Amino acid sequence: MMNSKTKRIIRLTLMIIAGLLIAIGGISQLFSLGNVARDMSKVGAGDYYRMIGVAKIVFVALYFYPKTFKPGFLFLTCILAGAIATLLTHGEPFYPPAIPLAILWMATFLKDKTVFLPGNM
Repeated sequence: MMNSKTKRIIRLTLMIIAGLLIAIGGISQLFSLGNVARDMSKVGAGDYYRMIGVAKIVFVALYFYPKTFKPGFLFLTCILAGAIATLLTHGEPFYPPAIPLAILWMATFLKDKTVFLPGNM
């Protein structure tokens, strides 16, 4: 069994990795870095990619602020699940949003298992 210090380090590491992956994606959308505009237009979100980038950054901030941790988790899950659905319907690889989503869920489970119980959101 893991001691609490080890568990805390793993949880924080996973939270930071997920948060950075999502925030970097949001920043690249906000500032149209690389091929973001082209890629988002290809899946029908070309008019909204900057707004989606801002939303990702805000949701990451909500996730890391203790009082808004649960809504932040919910919003991040929703936006990443929507990205997965959009990519799948356009025949694109779905792993770019799926990887941070999986890491986010692992970190959240380690932080507060009650998030996954009915009636605790």
